[in-house]
Formats: sequence, C-alpha cells, structure tokens
Amino acid sequence: MLNKSSLFLAAVAFSNAALSQTVFSVSGCTGVTSVNDGGSCQAICNTYVQINQEDNKNVFDVLAFTDSGCKTAATTPEYSLDCSKVEPLKIGDYTITCPAASTASASTAGASTAGASTGSSTAGANTTTTAAATTDGNTSSATTIASSILIMAGIIKKDGEKKRVLIVGCGFGGSQVAKLLDSKFEVTVVERKKTFFNSIASIRAIVEPELAKKIYIPYDKLLKNGKFIYGTVIEISPTLVKLEDGQELTFDYLVIATGSNSLAPFKAPLEKITGNEILNYYKDISEQIKQAKSILIVGGGSVACEVVGEIIDKYPPPIENKELAKKITIVHSGNKLVSPKTNNKFNDSINNYMKKGNVSIILNDRIEIPDDIKQCFINQRSPNFQVSLKTYKTKNGLSIESDFVIWTVGIKLNNESYKSNFSNEINEIGQIKVNQSCQVQGYDNIFAIGDITDFDELKTSYNAISHGNIVAKVIKDLSNGQKNKNQLSKHKLPGPIIGLSLGPKDGITQINSNLNFGSFITRILKSNNLLINRFQKHFNNPEPLKL
Repeated sequence: MLNKSSLFLAAVAFSNAALSQTVFSVSGCTGVTSVNDGGSCQAICNTYVQINQEDNKNVFDVLAFTDSGCKTAATTPEYSLDCSKVEPLKIGDYTITCPAASTASASTAGASTAGASTGSSTAGANTTTTAAATTDGNTSSATTIASSILIMAGIIKKDGEKKRVLIVGCGFGGSQVAKLLDSKFEVTVVERKKTFFNSIASIRAIVEPELAKKIYIPYDKLLKNGKFIYGTVIEISPTLVKLEDGQELTFDYLVIATGSNSLAPFKAPLEKITGNEILNYYKDISEQIKQAKSILIVGGGSVACEVVGEIIDKYPPPIENKELAKKITIVHSGNKLVSPKTNNKFNDSINNYMKKGNVSIILNDRIEIPDDIKQCFINQRSPNFQVSLKTYKTKNGLSIESDFVIWTVGIKLNNESYKSNFSNEINEIGQIKVNQSCQVQGYDNIFAIGDITDFDELKTSYNAISHGNIVAKVIKDLSNGQKNKNQLSKHKLPGPIIGLSLGPKDGITQINSNLNFGSFITRILKSNNLLINRFQKHFNNPEPLKL
C-alpha cells in the first residue's frame, strides 16, 4: 500500500514527465506568479505542504498550473492547497521555504539552468525555488492527474472539505470541544483509555463500589461523525502528533487536553482495564475502609474533605456498632482546608462539619510521601491499599497511628508529550502559556485547555468545560475567515467557584469571593448525584460499563 510520500513522489514524477525543460525561477515563496514564455502565459502556484515523514519536517513543492492564459489559482481548479506553518528546510541542494514568507516574482531562467526540470540556488539570505513549466497541451492533464493523486494522499483538499481538528485527551474539556465540533469538522480524538472517568463521583465509589459502572463512561456514543484513536501520545509538535504505536497524525487545528494525574482511586488506575478488575478494585477499597478503625487522610484539599464526607455519611458518629467506628485524621500542609481562595464563612462551615464528625485536623504540617506512592502517582497506578496498623511521623515531629491511609496529595501535569517541542511556551511548572482564547502562545491553530493551561484559576471541571466552549467557538470563527484576534471569544477568568460535596445530603458552595450556599443548594447542584446523570447525558447515554 502506498503511503503519502509514495503518492506524492508518483504525482511529481508523472507531472514532470509531461513538462519541457524550460525552467522558471520563482523568488520567495508565495502565491500565484504569471510567467510569459514565447507569447503565452502560464500561472504557477507554488505551495509547500507538510506531510508525514520520519524526520517530521519533509516539505515538498506542489505545482498547480492553469489550463491556459494567466488565470490565478483562485479562478481555476476546484482544489485549494492545504498549507499550515512550515519551517524552512534544506534537502540536499534544495532549500524549501514557507508560502507566507514573501511575495513571489518570476522570470525565465537562463541557459545555466536549462536541462533540469527542477532545481534551486541560494545566495546569502535569498532563497530561489525553480519550477518546471511548459506551454504544451500535456501540462493541464498532467497537473490534473497529479493533483488527484495528491488529494488521495490527503495533501491537497477539495474546497468545502471539513477542516481537521485533532484533540489529544478526552476529559472534561476535550470531550466538550469534540462534541461541539463533531458536525462541522473532521474530528479525531486521541485517548489512551476507552472510557471517560468521572473523577467527581469517584469519591463516593470507594464506599459504594457499585457506582463504578456509572463513573466509567464509554466513549462510543460521544461522536456521530468523528473518530477515536485509542493509544498513547509520545510527542506533540507544532505540525504533528506521534503515537507510541508509530502513527503520526496531522491537523488543521490541534487541541492539547492532556490533563493531569492524581492518585487512584480518584483518577482511573491504568492497570485496571476490564469491568471485573474495576469493580473488584472498588469493592476491595470499600471493604478495607469498612474494616479500618483509624483512617489517615494525607492532604486537605477538596478531594480529601469530600472523602471524609463520604466516610462520615457511611459510618456516622456516634455509631452503635463500635466495630465500624472510624477515627479520622487529616494532615494538611496548608493553613486552611480546601483552598486558599475560600472565604471565612466557607472555612467556618467546613471546620464545624469536621468538628461535628470528630475529625482531627493538623494544619501546616506534612507527611513525607513514600517512594512507592510517588511511583504510583507518576504512572497513574493504584497504591496497594490494605489495613495495617502503622505509625506515621509528620515533618513537625508528630506521631500518628493509623491502620489505613488515603493519599490525596496534589496533581501531576501530563506534559511529557509536549514539553520538548514547546519549551518556550511553557512556564516553570510545565503549564502551557495561552492567551484568553486558549491559543498556545505564538500559534493561531494550536490550543490548550484544562489543567495544563497557565490560567490563574482553580483547576476544576467547570473551568475545563468553559475552556472547551471557548475553543470550539474560536475554531469555528477561524475556519470562517475571522482574522481579527480581538473578535475571537475569550475565557473570562472567574472568581473561585467551589462546590464541596460532603456525602449525598450535605455540602458547601462558594461562588466568587462573597456568595455562599449551604447543604440545600449544594445537594441540588452536586452532592445528591455528583453529576453522574449530567455526564451520562453529555456522552449521549452509552451502555453502562459491563461489570
């Protein structure tokens, strides 16, 4: 089977075979140039097209001729040339440059270039690309066939063909972009897992394991027109995306939505693949929590507090069955629970809840993370949960006895695939620098959304979905010819929006800096169902995961 390179070379070979040896030198690299030769006129459209090659940068010169006269490319074929950002490239004696670099001019070449169908010369900073042309009747048919071959190869697109949107990652934000663009664009989603993981609801699955079948949501109904490629991305560059299995994907628009890792069970452990493995995994955690007498929660963010809420709801104090009573301790490096952005009223509410539940809170202290837990964190593997009484030392010298530990410490950005090629576009902690339209710094057609962006805001599902809405609007506007960046949709940085579930019947909500709601509103917004129904609907109600 011919690959794109083979098809391209076949097209060039066929086209050149029909051309005479008259050579025209085209300076620069843009647009359509009219060339006079012996009283006749020929238009040469010089465009350089990026195609998939092992070195990631092979660029070729596509020649499109009018059938007669000095028509411009816009008035002739039904083909438009699909050209995105391309770096200048030296291949042997040829220097290839991008169409947008300068305006083109043409003149007939002298005897020094005769006898060669294509060639080039460079002098200092000036680049000259030479293209073969002829006035005989074979040119039009040769070019038409060559163009047809190139269309088959996916290098030239017919006018009206859908633009290609490539989305890497299909979490909260990536799935939103994919769904919104599916009908008008050629959408391809690359995702390493075959199911969406509703991390919001995962905190309840550790005490209600049957929920696992609802928090793992198959992707198979999300797209009606687009497609999924299940695999691991190893490299993202400005022109293509490489997968671990060797596939290389090109795009018109790229959305980087690789997200972040946190420790299982609050992110899907990658080694748990089958339905039985997943269900047994949550059943095992649930059973160990049931057996545990003392539970240590390392970390005091929103996940930690929501986990405490689920355990207290399942085993509320005072509990008649002393065998099921739980002593819960939180160790948190911050000076208050949940977030530095919470207001005093929110803080008072969460502290009162913890006091009522007999939860011990240790602030401004930390427990060193063991190496095996760090490795699970990096590889998104499940820690070895088991009931075993141990003593844990804090940095400040406190000793805490516990027979079950739940680690809820931070997140790790999934930035390995893009950090080498976008080293100038990431900040000191590995987040991608974006403008208010979620465009990666320096690129109009590449976007980043979700946890990996450098927006100064809470990294929440709400904000990731908001990014997805913005990117979908911007891509639609760009594809319709909008060039004024001021007219593109913008992500407005919100104040803190925090909905904290504390079991199915309780919770606290803060909107911006001064608006708070208690259990009644929070139960309606989040706690009762943890958005399970919402995301089932978002993914078009696929068949539940078979467990």
